[in-house]
Amino acid sequence: MPAVAVADASDRTLGRIRARSVAASRAGPAAVLAGIVALYVAVFGHLTWRQHANWRSLGFDTGIYDQGMWLLSQGRDPFLTMRGMDYWGHHVAVIGYLFSPIYWLGGGVQAVSLVHTIWVAAGAVPLWLLARDGWENRPWEALAVPAAYLLHPAVHWVTWWLYHPDSLAITPLLFAWWLARTARWRWFALAVAVALGCKEDVALAVVVLGALLVVRGLPSPLSGSARALRRAGLLTAAAGASWFLFSSKVVIPLRNEHAPPFYESYFPSLGGSLGEILSNLVLHPSRALGLLSRPRVPDYALKMLGPVGFLLPFLGPAGFLVAGPQLGVNLLVEVQDGATIKSQYASLPIVGLFLGVAEGMALLRRRPALLRAAAVWLVGCAVIGSHAWGLAPFSRSFGPDVWSDEPRHNVAQLDRARDTVPPLGRVAASWNIVTHFTHRPIVYEFPNPWLSSNYGPSGNEVGAPTTVDWIVVEQSALNARDRALLERLTADGGGFEVVQDENEVTVARRVPQPSPGSLDPP
Repeated sequence: MPAVAVADASDRTLGRIRARSVAASRAGPAAVLAGIVALYVAVFGHLTWRQHANWRSLGFDTGIYDQGMWLLSQGRDPFLTMRGMDYWGHHVAVIGYLFSPIYWLGGGVQAVSLVHTIWVAAGAVPLWLLARDGWENRPWEALAVPAAYLLHPAVHWVTWWLYHPDSLAITPLLFAWWLARTARWRWFALAVAVALGCKEDVALAVVVLGALLVVRGLPSPLSGSARALRRAGLLTAAAGASWFLFSSKVVIPLRNEHAPPFYESYFPSLGGSLGEILSNLVLHPSRALGLLSRPRVPDYALKMLGPVGFLLPFLGPAGFLVAGPQLGVNLLVEVQDGATIKSQYASLPIVGLFLGVAEGMALLRRRPALLRAAAVWLVGCAVIGSHAWGLAPFSRSFGPDVWSDEPRHNVAQLDRARDTVPPLGRVAASWNIVTHFTHRPIVYEFPNPWLSSNYGPSGNEVGAPTTVDWIVVEQSALNARDRALLERLTADGGGFEVVQDENEVTVARRVPQPSPGSLDPP
């Protein structure tokens, strides 16, 4: 055999050996990644499933979205009597349609929460891919990033809420970044589309992502020509801006005429319109600094940054910028507490944190010992932060105050109450049990619709009390005002009769009225 042929055959053999070696070196870390994701899903999937089974899920916001997605799946008018808004006047969360098969098959909160848990946990996958590629093929060290993600307290809290479209945006945005890094533009477009479909304000993060592509702000290696990157970036930014404006300025006002201007009512100290807010941020920075000096801001920073090693996200500032719009809202908002790890508003900051960590630690790839030390530091901080502020079984907050470890003492009576109400019966139920009644066109959180309580934006009228035929409440969930209302409604002439009253569970049914023209009994 000629020497050249022998050399070619040898080279091919060595190439195959190297390819197999690389595949084997990646198989082990990939298996570990699959294991930690599966562990997260097993633990938190069980906890969230049990939360609803034990009658511990909440009307806000689980019940709101559950009714909305059930209505979408049935092709019904998506007016949320749980919230006093149209589904599309509340948020533009197109992703709700994706859950329709669950409702067609008879599922509900538990199945939705399990899918939600899997979806959030899957965010560990693009983080590992991003770190593995950016750290010059160090797949074992790269596991530090997805491990820290699954340990982060804010990730636990967005899972605890059972369902929010905000947290569904985490995984597609992380995938979009990695897909842009590898120039897989068709898959990138799909990931961006899924992220935009989660909720209208995700579009702001997409705009930032597009802008970073335009200026080649994603750190190398980033394949593709400068022209292709600019084109992809411009299309991405334009898609994000267009979707944000269409959703916030057309869809929401059209479906909810009483909706306040999008976000503009959240910052009374900065102004009443988007222009005033931006102007005051530039011309009067002391107002923003005053809002940032509130005690909750340092606490928020500690609990978000501590579990990721404090400074590590800032090593990759391009990735961290994706969190910029939502982080600014969280820190400056005045009408609600956005600066907390315990709400869905932490979802987009989570994306920025971990993109910053993965990209920032890539700066150490030429110094393996330092990179390994940083990986150990990251995991160590994640474990400590998870123990201090997380909701894992080893966390200090783990317990019956957060996760229900056993059914309510009156679960038999609650089950009987649920079975008493007809499948499409029109019902008002107390906030702590209403999620078991949300698969119907008309369901209110008592004392609605008699008294307005967290019902719609300012200007919306509460529903007509005559639309309710059943009242189901757990007495311990009622305040004095609501208890007095219940007593009035179930008294003589109040219109309702009690059919179950046991172990704090009260079920009342509307008294049938004689039809017009009929004779009253003697």
